[in-house]
Amino acid sequence: MIFVDVILPFPLSDTYTFEVPDSFQTIEPGYRVVVQFGKKKIYTAIVYKVHKVQPEGYIVKPIIDVVDKVPEPLPEINTEGLTKKEIEELERKREAQQKLNELKTNAANKVKGAAAGLVNKIGAGIEGQIQGGIEGAVNNAKAGLIAGAMGA
Repeated sequence: MIFVDVILPFPLSDTYTFEVPDSFQTIEPGYRVVVQFGKKKIYTAIVYKVHKVQPEGYIVKPIIDVVDKVPEPLPEINTEGLTKKEIEELERKREAQQKLNELKTNAANKVKGAAAGLVNKIGAGIEGQIQGGIEGAVNNAKAGLIAGAMGA
């Protein structure tokens, strides 16, 4: 089995592991994938690492879909002449930057989605008011015609 560690689009300090179904066996770091996180939440995440180590202590969920046909390039780090501690620090910074970029994208998409939802709600409300106003005007006109016909 193949597993991927992904970076989710919200401020979590860890990556999370998902199983790669057989239909998505060609997957690399940098790919965007669709995953279920929690009972009903679906997110786009970025593959950070591909491996064969199954985590213990929980059931690993499969990825739902692969968004990219070609991975987004992850910047390479020149580690020549650096200590292990310096390399680890650079890796942490790179992870943090990737998470930040995804958060920015996700936030922008959420704002767009919320704005579209609000516009739809406002539009539905106005439409309902217009329809109610038309029906009210028609009913008033009918009542006036009936009253006029009865009074004549």
